[in-house]
Amino acid sequence: MKLSEDLLLFVTVTNSFGYVSLHVIIITYTPIGYYNPSRTFQCGSILLEFIFWLNAEVLVNLSKRGAIMPVQNGRGNLEPIGRRRFLRQVGLAGIGGAIASACGPSKVLSQGIEPATLASPRTRLRSKVTNGRTAMYLYTLGGKIGNEYSQNQIATVAKKYDLLTWVYANSGIPQAAHRANPDVIVTQYFDLTWVGSYEQAPGQPWMPVPWDYVNSHESFFSHSSAQGSIANRIPNPIFGYGPNTHPTMKTNDPTGQPHEWLANPFDFDKSNPESMDHWVNYFANSAKSIIEKATMDGIMMDEVELPYGASPFGYSSQSWFAQLDQNLAFIRERLGPDKVLFANGIFGDAIPDLLNPNQGFPHGSTWPSNDINFLTWCDGLQVELFVTSYAGPQIWPQLFWEGVCQICMDIDAGGGITLAQAPILAEDPQVRMFVLTSFHLVKGTHSYLSHRGGPPLPWFPEWSISIGVPSETKADIQDYLVPTHGTGMISSSKGVVYARHFSNGLAIANPSGSPSSITLNHPGYKIIPVGGGWIEKNGLLPKGKIKHELVSNLELAPQSGALVQYRI
Repeated sequence: MKLSEDLLLFVTVTNSFGYVSLHVIIITYTPIGYYNPSRTFQCGSILLEFIFWLNAEVLVNLSKRGAIMPVQNGRGNLEPIGRRRFLRQVGLAGIGGAIASACGPSKVLSQGIEPATLASPRTRLRSKVTNGRTAMYLYTLGGKIGNEYSQNQIATVAKKYDLLTWVYANSGIPQAAHRANPDVIVTQYFDLTWVGSYEQAPGQPWMPVPWDYVNSHESFFSHSSAQGSIANRIPNPIFGYGPNTHPTMKTNDPTGQPHEWLANPFDFDKSNPESMDHWVNYFANSAKSIIEKATMDGIMMDEVELPYGASPFGYSSQSWFAQLDQNLAFIRERLGPDKVLFANGIFGDAIPDLLNPNQGFPHGSTWPSNDINFLTWCDGLQVELFVTSYAGPQIWPQLFWEGVCQICMDIDAGGGITLAQAPILAEDPQVRMFVLTSFHLVKGTHSYLSHRGGPPLPWFPEWSISIGVPSETKADIQDYLVPTHGTGMISSSKGVVYARHFSNGLAIANPSGSPSSITLNHPGYKIIPVGGGWIEKNGLLPKGKIKHELVSNLELAPQSGALVQYRI
């Protein structure tokens, strides 16, 4: 409905959160870009929402397409509707308006949703049962709306992914994501063990804490001797010992000192929780303040582990983990019972050399004796080196693959949420399918698959595929190793084949360096992804599809996997 030369009105009706929602949208020709504040009024079982959408380009495009009125579809973009449908919606809106007027004063709701209709983030997270689908977790490198990302991109991400971790809190992204999908979980990245002065991009600090304040508290840092000073702080050996040694992160420390140092987990005053002069207290209180201000649902703590071969003065492995346990208990208490708490870097001493995986990762290592205890305080643990490394991406050798798969299974068995992250997203579909197949082998009741992304923001068609719920859940990754005589839907196999049965499919992986093959008892449809890539600025998903190939036999290349559906 055209109100004037400058204003356009349209109405849509949806069913949301148990309410009938009447959306009244006003679009203007004001060429100041995208703006979408929302005010929702509740009356009985009716929600009346006013959205102001300022974007001249939208109207120009609509007029060229001969659209009478636009309507927002499920992909986050605008599509035209016909005159008859438009008039029907206007009539419904009129009825709703009359009912709202008769009900008396309305209640204003924030961000278009009644807060009481959503449980706390932790409750919502635990209520998501993910073993019947591929639940996705986006772990990003930051950015802001209006710079790296558009509102439409974030709206699409919020609807396609279940979990988001953002490095940069002051970005507008948490608010935009929650507007698009109030149920999405958004967490803020923090580094518990290493702290530095560097920025991920100009004006976007990697650590959301004021560096000048942190740098002025020498007790916040671990040292190599009892005389703690900046001269004997322990720098991160991965990022190097000099300024600007990391390829994507540059120091903003004018002294030119190394840009990341080992924090001091023993600098903790339990008797004075509000203190900001001890590292653990400062970390917990700062984290709470930042996520509350940014309307985030919790935090992701990175590198909760023994440091990479560093030797802080006067510590042992046992004392380090015992102190971390106290710290996590304190952080959990400071965040409160409703906030989500994840931890990354949970390998501890289980891996001989993180940077030289060819040494192997001995299956059945004792890693859970330390790190699995973190689940007492954390909702979930992230396995950052799941299936692939940062190089290439390089797929891990079989021993290491078995180890990281076992860790994921142990987290699920311990009642935790598993975040399986392949750190580098491969555009090679064979690598992606091997990652996805490996994930299906280990996923449990609350498991999420993650590829680091952003910018750009990825989406590939195979992530929408479901092969049903698991028909079997084993305690040991070796229990999925198929014997040569076959098992279940597999009549025979050659070479190394790991397989797990689902209600509508089969996940098969060959992590070895040699080819393998299987023969199925009954033919099935092999999933072949085509296309995919990066979410466009207008929020549209990249073009992609799934092809299905009917197979009775499968040849598996070294370090490859396949998903088979019984019915499509």
